[in-house]
Amino acid sequence: MSDSSSWKTMDAAIAVLEKAHGAKCVQRLGKAKAMRVAVISTGVLSFDAALGVGGVPRGRVIEIYGPEAGGKTTLALQIIAQAHATGGMAAFVDAEHALDPKYARALGVNVDDLLISQPDCGEQALEITEGLIRTNVLDVLVVDSVAALVPRAELDGEFGDSVTGDTPVWIENRHGLLDLLPIEDLYGGTFKFFGKRYSNRYKKTKRIRVLTHKGWAPLECVFLKKNVTAKTIIGTRTAYGFTKTTADHSLFIKQREVSPNELIVGDVLDCCAPILSRELVPCSERIAWLLGYFCADGCLSPNNQVQIGGIEKRLIDKSEVIGVEELGVRTFRSEEDRSLPRQRFYKVVFSPRDNITPLFSACYSSRSSFKKVPDLILNATRKIQRAFLDGFLDGDGSNRTGGFAAHSTSFVLTAGIQWLMDREDITGFLSVDKRDCFAFTLGTNVSGHERWARNEIKEFVPLPAPEYLYDLQTAAGTFVGGCGYIVHHNSQMGLQARLMSQAMRKLCGATSKSKTCLIFINQLREKIGVMFGNPEVTTGGRALKFYSSQRIEVRKGQPIKDGDRVIGSLNKFKVVKNKVAAPFCEAEVELLYGRGYSQIHDLLHLASDRGIIEKSGSWYAFKGERIGQGKEQAVAFLEGNPEIAQKIFTDTRILVMPPTDEAPTIKEK
Repeated sequence: MSDSSSWKTMDAAIAVLEKAHGAKCVQRLGKAKAMRVAVISTGVLSFDAALGVGGVPRGRVIEIYGPEAGGKTTLALQIIAQAHATGGMAAFVDAEHALDPKYARALGVNVDDLLISQPDCGEQALEITEGLIRTNVLDVLVVDSVAALVPRAELDGEFGDSVTGDTPVWIENRHGLLDLLPIEDLYGGTFKFFGKRYSNRYKKTKRIRVLTHKGWAPLECVFLKKNVTAKTIIGTRTAYGFTKTTADHSLFIKQREVSPNELIVGDVLDCCAPILSRELVPCSERIAWLLGYFCADGCLSPNNQVQIGGIEKRLIDKSEVIGVEELGVRTFRSEEDRSLPRQRFYKVVFSPRDNITPLFSACYSSRSSFKKVPDLILNATRKIQRAFLDGFLDGDGSNRTGGFAAHSTSFVLTAGIQWLMDREDITGFLSVDKRDCFAFTLGTNVSGHERWARNEIKEFVPLPAPEYLYDLQTAAGTFVGGCGYIVHHNSQMGLQARLMSQAMRKLCGATSKSKTCLIFINQLREKIGVMFGNPEVTTGGRALKFYSSQRIEVRKGQPIKDGDRVIGSLNKFKVVKNKVAAPFCEAEVELLYGRGYSQIHDLLHLASDRGIIEKSGSWYAFKGERIGQGKEQAVAFLEGNPEIAQKIFTDTRILVMPPTDEAPTIKEK
């Protein structure tokens, strides 16, 4: 035992804490009367005995779960009826919008005094729950059910949506460029895309970051998939550039999250200011055109010879002139005939020199044979970039019905070309043609930076949806993007679990102080792919499991029949978690349809098992006096003689449960 001086020191410290945080913020457990467990009876003696303390504890969170038609709501309503019988107040948050007042009245609930709320979404339901608990006058509050607490973001989406909007996002690759995502540099292994196999041994996702309004999130992995649910993309043109989003991709106006459908021309949009990561590199427009034409129709031989070929003689002549005048190289010309179709093919070869080999080598990805837009162009002026784009379109461009198109077999080059097109305010989509080439008509999203800027919206442009998407998985969620820009962000993943986790943190303290019994009714789901063990899992994440003082599993058992007619079922009741008594206790009680759990049937069963009621054959007797032949006659006798039923109830309760300060009576129901 501690000496008196130690307790004097502790008492002085406690006095200081009470001045700062209020009286009884710290006290001895033996003197803490407020921590003694007060309970509300369930109305059924077997249930009270299984719970160990005579009912559900006040000031705690209770979870009742089980399969459909198991009697979960019936049990919660009978607890409310017991609270009403003792003069208490109760509330019922009907998130499922399925409460039957007639059935509640049949169970003993005072429907005139019962507070009921039918919220529109999960956030509203939990806010109402918190407000009612903080009044400190409720005895019982039931939320039916957790599965029906649908987040507002999910309600705002459309049927079939697996993702919904969160924030406008941009991406940064390992070269420092923003809004440019080469699939070949990210996707590891071999994958099949539109009938064509791609292989890459290099996975550089650790150097990729995704930008949200809350900061940068590292990229964990990438998944390529076909866009089976095409969405209309809305192009938002601002004062500085062009941003692509889907209808469910949210943006921000004055730090308020809005949907593109809510935008009107003239709004000021919070988004990213364009900026490049490197200083501008000097380059002439003629060399930029030559590099663009080389990316379209050129190649670099193993001995570092630059070879450019095509069917248009004027373009080959222009390439030769630029090579001689700008780079000072020697050139070699050749011509050959083609049979299909029959036409002339022209080719020019630049002799290898130290000053031109690095220039054309920069048009290739460092670790693969895919071409790309060289960093020299990406960090150049707008005029230089426009000249490069002209050279590429001169080589690979073609007229199509409805617009001008270009082709490339490299996604890295395709993404870079689209980025350059977007800087010229060219918009459109990317597809894959019959030759398994990437065919693109117009550009992609603008580049961004973590510094937010205010941009006035000029107009909205509807765009066709991309034919494919890729998922960028981060710790914060999954971003779904396509052809160099982000389409939308999966914020529904774990959204209900996060909602319940936040609710538990806010409600537990208020529930304990108000001495309200907070009951959550929950449903069951099944995990996919579980071969061993129980695949059943409750909805709403794991937070409710941890914060609950009692978790009660209710399951439907064998049916009860009157002749050929089913009048009820023998339900099984199991306490799988109990912080106030021993867990894993079980009970079986008859549930009669339209009447609820039968207290008299349960009392007759318990009393006969413990010898309080004698049973001889089919006859039941109490203290030598017969009360009926058969169970139903005995039940009818006890219902007609409440004094005898109360005497049997008191004797049985002493045997099946330890004594408590407040023992309920049989008349309370």
